[in-house]
Formats: sequence, structure tokens, C-alpha cells
Amino acid sequence: MHINNLLLKFITPAFEELVLFTAALVTQTGSRLCRNIKHIPNIKKHLFMYNPVSILRQEHKLLMDAIEKTRQIQQIQDATTYQAAVHDMIVFFQNFTGMCHFPKEDKILFPLVQGRTHKLDAAFIDDICSHHQDLEQFISEILDAYTMHDYRTVRLALNKYLNELEDEIETEEREILSIADALLSVKESEIACKDFERHDARLGAIGTIKGRYRNISDFTV
Repeated sequence: MHINNLLLKFITPAFEELVLFTAALVTQTGSRLCRNIKHIPNIKKHLFMYNPVSILRQEHKLLMDAIEKTRQIQQIQDATTYQAAVHDMIVFFQNFTGMCHFPKEDKILFPLVQGRTHKLDAAFIDDICSHHQDLEQFISEILDAYTMHDYRTVRLALNKYLNELEDEIETEEREILSIADALLSVKESEIACKDFERHDARLGAIGTIKGRYRNISDFTV
């Protein structure tokens, strides 16, 4: 069965919640400060445009949704349906992680936070980046198995890949992204986000990944 068009959504309701929380907090501090609430839309825009952590978290959310949907596909018993559905997901993981997501972490954000705390030393960051390379190699091998029509290997290996990718995302959320905001200056955050934008722009035609992989929840199986 055909998988519907997929695309990355960077805007998350968390931004709206943050703005509403900020407005409520200002309201409680007194009417004089309340007059500044009219500036909240600009604050929201700034938070979105220059918050690399929020962008990476939204990409993680997309990947977690894709992991869940792929696990559903893994339960399909009909060979023809499975082969069509799982192919699109394998290609998605290979393209999105390898070309769009991991480079933002390995080349832009992680070097910025490396060494800022004892935990985020060079050895820890190197381990994370090395695991990214391992995941890229792993999904490439799974695609090779698919090309060779070795669907038994695809099923077995893909389950392991999904577990490893999920563990990697959870580690990054817990150990890095949970504190990265506090470690970066406003200027560093702006620079990182602009580097993100330049990275995506350099993808050229591959940048249409943002247009093709729109909403994992729209996948049909």
C-alpha cells in the first residue's frame, strides 16, 4: 500500500504554550508589565527563529513518530504490502537522519556545547557522533538487503535499528538538549539556527525532503 507524502514540521505547539505561559507570568507581575504583552508575538517569532534546541527536538519528534509507524509496518504479514510500505520508511530514515538531522547535531550544535560541562566532554560527544555514523551505516545495509530482496533480514535488522535510533534520541534529549539552552548565549543560538538554515539550503533538491516528509501521522498502512 502506498505511503502518503511525508514532510518535516518544525513548528510545534510547545512554542505556543511557552508564549502563553510567558504572558500569564507577566500578567501576575502587575498591570504595568502587562502592557508589554503586545510584544509577545515578536518574542514568539524570535524564540522560534533562534532556538536550535527546539528545532532539533521537533526533528526528534518526527523521528519518534516515524519509528512508531515503522513498528506498525513491521507487523504487516502480506509480503507485497510490507515491501512497498517498508521501502519508503527505510529511504526516509536514510535521507532524513543522514542528510538533514545528524549533520545539524554533529557539525553545528554539539561542537558548541562540547566542554561546557564535565559530562559534555570531547569523549562523550565523540561517542554520540560515532554512533550516528554507525546508524547511517546500519540503515544503508538494511537498504542493501531490501535491494537484494532479503526481506527476512530487513525485518530483523530494522527492528534493531529502530531500537538503537530510539535509544540515541532519548540519550540526546536527556544528556544534551535538556541543558543546551542554558549553555548557549542568544548570539550562539542565532548563529546555530542560521547554520541550520544554510545546511538545509545546501541540500538543494534534497531539501525538498521538507516538502515530501510532511506529517508522519498521515502515513497509511
